[in-house]
Amino acid sequence: MDSIIESGEKVLIFTQFTEMGKMLKHFITERYQEEPLFYHGGCSLNQRKEMVDGFQNNRADKIFIYP
Repeated sequence: MDSIIESGEKVLIFTQFTEMGKMLKHFITERYQEEPLFYHGGCSLNQRKEMVDGFQNNRADKIFIYP
């Protein structure tokens, strides 16, 4: 992930487990001082659409944790 972030690219992380996603979100926020997008079962359809749109179209959203 270091080389991906350093090169300015985006990364999509897949996990089937919400708890693992929470741990990844915490780790990534601590390590890169950037809070990743994190879609999980508690998110509404509108939140999901906003996250996907932000990841696809916004250079600031570089990391996305997705089930």
